Order: sequence, then C-alpha cells, then structure tokens
Amino acid sequence: MGTPALLDAAATAERFGVSVSRISEWYRDRATTGFPEAAGNSSRTRQWALADLEAWFTGRASSSGAVQLGDADPDELLGAPQVAALLGVKSIHSYLAKPGYFPEPDVTEEAGRYRRRFWRRATIVDWDAARPGKGNTQPKAKRPAPAAQAEPTGELTPVVDSAQAARMLGYSSTASFASAYAQGNLPELGEPVGVQESAGRGRASRSWSTAGVLAAAVRRRRDLELVQRRQDSCIKALEAANGGPVSAKDLFAADPEAGTLQQWKATLDAMRKQMRAAH
Repeated sequence: MGTPALLDAAATAERFGVSVSRISEWYRDRATTGFPEAAGNSSRTRQWALADLEAWFTGRASSSGAVQLGDADPDELLGAPQVAALLGVKSIHSYLAKPGYFPEPDVTEEAGRYRRRFWRRATIVDWDAARPGKGNTQPKAKRPAPAAQAEPTGELTPVVDSAQAARMLGYSSTASFASAYAQGNLPELGEPVGVQESAGRGRASRSWSTAGVLAAAVRRRRDLELVQRRQDSCIKALEAANGGPVSAKDLFAADPEAGTLQQWKATLDAMRKQMRAAH
C-alpha cells in the first residue's frame, strides 16, 4: 500500500492557498491550533502527510473572532472605512498595497481625480474566512480544496476570469487563488491579459490566458504525482531491504524523471523515519 504524500511548507502553502508564515505560526502554536505534527524532516525542512493536512484544513473550527455575515445584507456595499471597521483594523491600506492579496472591488466609482471603491459585505466575509497572513490568527472552517483540473469544463475560451482560473487550478476560492499568485506560486500564468466583467455580479476581474492556467494545473497535479511516485518507490525499496541499506542514488538512477537526487534523498529520509515511527 502506498504511503500518503508528504508536503513541505511551500507545497502546503500552494495547495491550500495560505502563506508559509501562517503555516509556521500554526505549527508553532500546534498545542492550541491542532496543526498536524510533522511526518518527517528533510534538509531541515518539515514535511507533513497530505492526508493529515487535508483533514486539518477540512475540520478547522470556526473562530469566535471570525467576521460573520449574520443577518446583514450580503450585497450591502461597504467603503474602505466600513471594511476596515468590519475587519477590526484601523485601515485596509496595507492590504491593498499587496497585489492580489485583497479582493478586487465589486464596484468602483470615478469622481474627478478620485476613485471610490466598494466591496459587497459577502465578499469581505468570504475573504476573511480564507485570508492568509498574520492577520488571521485563529483557524477557521474551510472547504477542502478540489483537485486541480487538467482540462476546464465546458467550452474552451482563450481567456478566463479569476473565478474560472481558481476552479481550474483546484483552489477553494478566488481569494486563495489570488494569494497563491501574489506569492509567486503560479509562474505559468505570467501577467494578467486584461480585465473583464464577471458574469452575474457585474464586477471587474482580471483575466488570464487559458493556456497558462492549464499549464499551471498540469504542473500542480504532476508535482503531487511525482511526490507519490518517489514515496512508493522508497517504501518498496525499504521493505525489500528489511532493515538493510537503501541508496537514494540507486533510486534516482532507476527513475530520474521522478525528481532530482536531492528530492530522492529527502523522500527516502522521510519514508525511513515514517516507517521507523510506525514500528
């Protein structure tokens, strides 16, 4: 039976649409956050079992400090000061200064030299539920991220908006997709190809090359498949050796397409520790 994939902090951040610093904080405070224990260490980098991570992200309890929609009108438009008050901060200027971090305005009004931006209350509540970074200090409930799709559903178009790109890449929300892009985790996308109006809400959204999104989806899925392939090979070799030595160089030579020698060494070390812990 294959062993579940192991992800380091960077891979975990990309898969679940959070920041590496948030993962470090959750792990540091794991006595209270319940974040999984590391399943292995490779080159001083912690790794966690994918199954443990998915279970934790799926079961994150809603925090009493989370922004709640309650009985408020989800379509109520809020200006920047109102958004700041809803989030419990003095200003959202620092959020807006991070490209891709904060959701795009639902409505923008031009008034001479000034531009006023408004967000739907539901937009802010949804973003806060999945927001990355230090501002979100407690775990909140989150839907499990779907697997990245290699092909989009429906008719293929040259460009897609952010919501479509998020679905194709397996992100649970547009905010998670935007955060991953801002952190440089989706190099295949390049720069947005334009701005278009999303269906249904009449809001502006960045548009992306469909070819770039598909390339990123294929790469994300391929990365996880290669991790699983290396782990399966390492487990088989360790079981066959029955406590004897196993060489990462030999495993790499037998399947160099599954990863670099360093990746093979890291995977072998993690699988060896995991097997020892299981006995």
